[in-house]
Amino acid sequence: MTNKYIGSGDKQSIVAAGSVTQGSIYVGTSRSGVYLETATTGDLVAVALRGVFTLAKTTGQAWTNGQAIYATSAGVATSTVGSNIPLGYAWGAAASGDTTAAVDVRS
Repeated sequence: MTNKYIGSGDKQSIVAAGSVTQGSIYVGTSRSGVYLETATTGDLVAVALRGVFTLAKTTGQAWTNGQAIYATSAGVATSTVGSNIPLGYAWGAAASGDTTAAVDVRS
């Protein structure tokens, strides 16, 4: 068998299960990422699996630089593990009142 380069793994195309907005969080069954395009149900849409993005954040949580971050089923970044899906790491600190924060997505 010959090994062949397929791609960097930084993004993947998926079929949108509903309407999605560019820059919002994609939540899969075992990984998460960030939508790179706006799309409607059934459209093929690119999802970034790596990169640093400013994302919607759960208010009431203070984050420290490098802290593990997860995606909730509602598509919001959180520091709570629970049943949430791994998203990446905090890219700098975030105050508890912040509604957005930088996340180094490493899905």
